[in-house]
Amino acid sequence: MAFYRTTFLFLSLIVFVGCSSTHRAYLETIKLAFQTTADPVLTLSEIQNSPIDLLYVSLKDKPRAVLALAYIENSEYKWVSGDNALLVEKGGRIIKTVGTMDNFLFVSNIENDPLATPEYINTISYWNRYVDYDDSRSAFVESKFELIVNAELVIDGNHAKANMIKEVVTFQKVNEEIDTWTNRFWFDIKTDQLLKSEQQLTPSSDRYEITYISRIARLPLANVLSVGG
Repeated sequence: MAFYRTTFLFLSLIVFVGCSSTHRAYLETIKLAFQTTADPVLTLSEIQNSPIDLLYVSLKDKPRAVLALAYIENSEYKWVSGDNALLVEKGGRIIKTVGTMDNFLFVSNIENDPLATPEYINTISYWNRYVDYDDSRSAFVESKFELIVNAELVIDGNHAKANMIKEVVTFQKVNEEIDTWTNRFWFDIKTDQLLKSEQQLTPSSDRYEITYISRIARLPLANVLSVGG
């Protein structure tokens, strides 16, 4: 799944400056996956031997994408696709996109996002922030969180148990109606690592389904979920 927008030269420079030749070669390999409409499937060996962490991203009605971790800066994880779209996340939450259809620009109060400390989330966990998107639009957003222990985690038709955080989002645009939806985040029961998320950025955006295949490949859970199988 490509992100379907023009590649930006400045993004290419940001991503590739300072990368080793091994990293550049691997990113070129990833690009080949975008030359067909079929969902790319990496083997467990390819995932485990990758010099950089990888994840899958799926959007509605579009082929799945492989994204590679370009770098980490101020606890922000910056993932690049084969067509140089950039997805920035912090604490597992998408806080910015570049070169995508969503044009998600900014999230305030990110330091108080309960996702950063999921072990403390309970049924009365709340979070408020402002977001900027579509170049000149802003909205006030509220979230209520709930921890569901031993929830079902499904990846490529395979099932396992994980702790899931359910986030009910209320999105209020200026002088417009209020929209509500639910995001979900699955964490490994033993390590508390984020394994998968389903999150929507705005009322008009697609839902992002993100699977952290490199993290899963390092856990015994990889055999249960057949990641890279």
